[in-house]
Amino acid sequence: MAVLNSSSKMRPSIAQFYAGKNVFITGGSGFIGKCVIEKLLRTCPNVGGLYLLMRPKRDKTPEERLQKVLESDLFNAVKNETPDSIEKLHIIIGDVIEPQLGMSDSDYELLTDKINVILHVAASINFTEPLRNAVTTNVIAVKDMLVLCRKCKHLQAIVHTSTAFVRPNLEVIEEKFYEFKGDYNDVIATVMDGDDAAAERITPELLGDAPNTYVYTKHMAECVLADEASDLPIAIVRPTLVTSTWKDDPISGWIESMAHLSGVLILTAKGYLRVKLVDVTKEIDMVPVDVVSNCIIAAGWRLGTSEPTLTIPIYNSSSTGCHRMTWTEFKGISLYHMQTQPFKDLVRLPYVYMVLSFSLFQVMSRLFHDAPAIILDQVSRLRGKKSSC
Repeated sequence: MAVLNSSSKMRPSIAQFYAGKNVFITGGSGFIGKCVIEKLLRTCPNVGGLYLLMRPKRDKTPEERLQKVLESDLFNAVKNETPDSIEKLHIIIGDVIEPQLGMSDSDYELLTDKINVILHVAASINFTEPLRNAVTTNVIAVKDMLVLCRKCKHLQAIVHTSTAFVRPNLEVIEEKFYEFKGDYNDVIATVMDGDDAAAERITPELLGDAPNTYVYTKHMAECVLADEASDLPIAIVRPTLVTSTWKDDPISGWIESMAHLSGVLILTAKGYLRVKLVDVTKEIDMVPVDVVSNCIIAAGWRLGTSEPTLTIPIYNSSSTGCHRMTWTEFKGISLYHMQTQPFKDLVRLPYVYMVLSFSLFQVMSRLFHDAPAIILDQVSRLRGKKSSC
C-alpha cells in the first residue's frame, strides 16, 4: 500500500485539513462508509458538515436508516465523548442509480455551493449482480458524480473507492490504470439500450477473463475516471478483501457486513457452507476496514494539501508487506474458533472442503448444499410448515 506521508513540514495535519470542510459521502450506510463517518467525527473534531446521500430502503426512511447506523457499537465512543458532533450529519435524500444521483434541485445546488471534499464509497458489491444493474451503480453513477464535481464551486478533493482486483489475473496489481478491453461507452450503450434478457445474454462475452460483474464494472469505472477526470483533484483507493476492524480505534473486531470473507465465515460457522472453490496454496490479501477508511480520509487530505499532478494517484489498500496466511492456514484457524466457540443456532457442525477443480466443486456442492436443502424443504412441507428454500 502506498504510504500517504508528507515531505513538507508546513503541510497541515489531517484534522487541520478537514477543519471547517464540508464533506459529501456516498455509501455512508455501508460497511466502509460507516467507518469513514465515525473516524471523521471522532478524530477531526472541527470538521464542517458531513452530507450523507441516503435513500429510503425496505420501508425505512433515510432518517430511520441513519438512526440505525448510529445505533451501531462503532459509534459508542463518538456518542459518549463528543455527542454534539452527531449534529454535523446531514441527510441528502438521493440514490446513485437515479439521474442527478436522485437529488432534488435544491439539495444539488446546496452541495455545489458548500462541498469541499467528496468521498464516493457507494457501489454494488454483489458479485452476481446482473450486468445492467452493476453498470448503472458502479459506472453511470460515477459519470453522474463527475457532473456534480464539475459544478462544485469550492471542491478540493474527490476520493473514489474501487477494488484492488481490477485485474485479478495478474500476480501483482500495480498502482496504475489498466487498459479496458473495448470502448466502455459502447459497452454502456449496448447494455443499457437493450432489455435485461439481452444484457444477460451478452454478459459472458463482455466479461472475458473478469470473474464477475463487480470486478468488470469497477475496472470500467476506473477507466472512466482516467479518461474524463484527470483534470479534477481526484484519487482512487483500491482495497483488497475488507475484514473487521483491527485496532481499538475505537473498537477491535467490529464487523457488520456479510460481504467478502465475513459472509463466508458466518455461513461456514453456522454449517450452511460446506464447499468452497479455492486454491489452498494461495495467500489471502485481507485488509481491516479501519485501515481502508483511514486510507480514504488520508487520500482526501493529501489531494487537498498537494500541488495538482498530471496523473490520478492510486492507492492500493492491502496487506502487501505484512504476514499473510494461505487458505489452508486460514481454514485451520477459522475452524478451530468455529468449533470451540460455536454459534447457538447451528444447522450442522462447521466444516468446509476447499477444492480447486470446478467439476469436483459442482459435484460436492450438489451433495453438501443442494441435497440437504431439498431434504429439509421436503421435511418442512410434510410438517405443514413454510418451505425453507
